[in-house]
Amino acid sequence: RLEVPYALWSGKEATYDRLGIFRCEAYVFIPQEIRTKLAPQATKCIFLSYGIDGEFGYMLWDSKNQNLIQSSDAIFNEDSILFLN
Repeated sequence: RLEVPYALWSGKEATYDRLGIFRCEAYVFIPQEIRTKLAPQATKCIFLSYGIDGEFGYMLWDSKNQNLIQSSDAIFNEDSILFLN
């Protein structure tokens, strides 16, 4: 049986439920401090990669605002694959 390093190190089974398909549609939560009262609570993005240099979270592209977002609070729609415009 092949074990991943995480399982060997922690003694716990590795879970893969936080993995996403690259370029899939993702919705990122906008913190209450940043948005106004009637503004949307999430923004639509494209999932690009996981955190850089071992940081936890996801790297996402907000094509509407032309902005790169790093967040650990995202919901993926893996049925919709998007492309950068």
